Amino acid sequence: MNERQTSALHDWRKLNELLPTLTEAEVQEMLDHERARKRRLSFVQRLHQRVSNLRVTRERLQYLAECEAV
Repeated sequence: MNERQTSALHDWRKLNELLPTLTEAEVQEMLDHERARKRRLSFVQRLHQRVSNLRVTRERLQYLAECEAV
């Protein structure tokens, strides 16, 4: 995890500013980090919401691309 990600886990406002700029893998890394260490419910919930949204978007694009390829 890089310094920006680590810093964002110290401040709720920084977390919400950084999340839109991160990839699914980066958010998942932060979620795993938070679950293994501080285990703050609000941070885990927010990180999970974001990683879920990114995953759904990625999967939807894959499914649509498959349909268009036929």
